[in-house]
Amino acid sequence: MGFVSMRILQVSPYGPPMSGGSESFCFNLSRYLHKRGHDITVWTGRYPRSGPKADYSEGFPIKRFFCASYVWEVNPAFFIIPDILRVVSKFDIVHVHSYIYFSANQLAFCRLLKRFPLILHMHGGLGDLNPKLVGKWRFIAKRFYDKTFARATIMVPDKIISVSESDTKTLINNYKANPNKIVTIPNAVETSKFSMTEQHNPKVATFIGRLVPWKGTAQMPIIFKKLIKKNIHVRVVGDGPDMNFLKKNCNKSVEFTGKLSKKEIPNILKNTSVLILPSFLEGLPTVCLEAMASGVPSVAYDIGGVKEVVKDYETGFLIKKGDIKSFVDRTIQLLEDSQQYGRMSKLCYERARLIYDFDVVTSEIEKEYRSLINEN
Repeated sequence: MGFVSMRILQVSPYGPPMSGGSESFCFNLSRYLHKRGHDITVWTGRYPRSGPKADYSEGFPIKRFFCASYVWEVNPAFFIIPDILRVVSKFDIVHVHSYIYFSANQLAFCRLLKRFPLILHMHGGLGDLNPKLVGKWRFIAKRFYDKTFARATIMVPDKIISVSESDTKTLINNYKANPNKIVTIPNAVETSKFSMTEQHNPKVATFIGRLVPWKGTAQMPIIFKKLIKKNIHVRVVGDGPDMNFLKKNCNKSVEFTGKLSKKEIPNILKNTSVLILPSFLEGLPTVCLEAMASGVPSVAYDIGGVKEVVKDYETGFLIKKGDIKSFVDRTIQLLEDSQQYGRMSKLCYERARLIYDFDVVTSEIEKEYRSLINEN
């Protein structure tokens, strides 16, 4: 049997110009599937609100729904139930990208009313947040949500894609997900857009991400100060609610680029020696894959699925969560040992292309689509 095109609806909480991990993955996956001849439609939130309601900028239809609010500054509230019930029979697969956002809740509800193949793609965010980092009420609200709406949503899809083995265990143990429905497929990176870095002088340590408490912003001024004392240039790429806190409390020599487009990240990483990720909550971070594709080792806290990408003493260093001294010491060690750095850099570059390239990961997801269609 030859190639058979599938009609696929991808649903993402956000789309461009937002450039977070799950939305970038959704749109890149859609592009790769479209190039392979599949009929792709993307639904997403309209952010900013002044953006277009619909467009064909990627070569396939993108419908953007008005967001009434952005709960916790991460969860866009847009209403899709009537639209789903009206058009879902036109699609072979509905694939929603999520932590467990309102878009996923609504699709699960619709799935109870109407039969259609539904895949829930979990991009991290599982587990409790530290109340000291996010505040008591946000901590309580997330815990309540996880034990009620999130758990109910997870029971519904025909298949769940988890980005890491760590998240898969959490889904089973904490959210009571059916292990027979879960498949682990890692995040991916367009490796062809990244080129090999060189160890720089001055050496450059870069953080890339949203500046929010669970990314470790409270510890960043301490970490940065110690690195700067060792003549390491520190660069922060991104924005968010903690930007003013960082600018006020960090050494004046820290470089703040603000938010950059995805097209600018390869050049940033080409001019980076080490990626630093002091996060307290992650799934399988795309930024680490992008660093690997550039031959850039990472130093990161051992949380979530980070250890599945950052292999200790191979593609970077894993640090016990919250251990600032070890985080700084390992970063300095990496940048002062040129032989070790060269070995790690080469391994990063090779593994990114062998395991995490988008062509490889798209093929894995395509197989899951066909398997689910055959089951239905």
